[in-house]
Amino acid sequence: MEYNEAELDSIKGNSIFLFTHKRADHYLGKKVRQVLRAKKGKKFTPWRTSQLEKFSKTIPDFNVQVFRTKHRFSLKHNLYLITWRGKKIFLSGDTESAETIGKIEGIDWAFLPSWILIDAEEKNIKIDAKMRALYHIYPNEIIEGEIPARI
Repeated sequence: MEYNEAELDSIKGNSIFLFTHKRADHYLGKKVRQVLRAKKGKKFTPWRTSQLEKFSKTIPDFNVQVFRTKHRFSLKHNLYLITWRGKKIFLSGDTESAETIGKIEGIDWAFLPSWILIDAEEKNIKIDAKMRALYHIYPNEIIEGEIPARI
């Protein structure tokens, strides 16, 4: 897991942490526990989805839909569709295919690894998202070619 330690300081108190799966490149146990204690945050993982759905009902104009999907290196993996103040935010995690996102309409922000865009293109799956953010790009990785619009 590579990140700038200063990013952790910028996390606001009482934050909600959603994890799609438990792998070291997304979830570093000791560091997560330290941040949760310091920020008095709430953590939800694929093992706590019923608590997440219940918790989301306590926040006005906020909803989280959970989709169970496959990840070849993790026993449990979820995607999340957050609807907050009328905006739809899709968190893909490291799912293996674009099939789930292809069934969702009117996404405002889709956070995706690059292989989901490639999978969607290869299978002719339309991703209905106004904006897309790519992740799983490492600090030393070089991106070649033209970056598509809306990313």
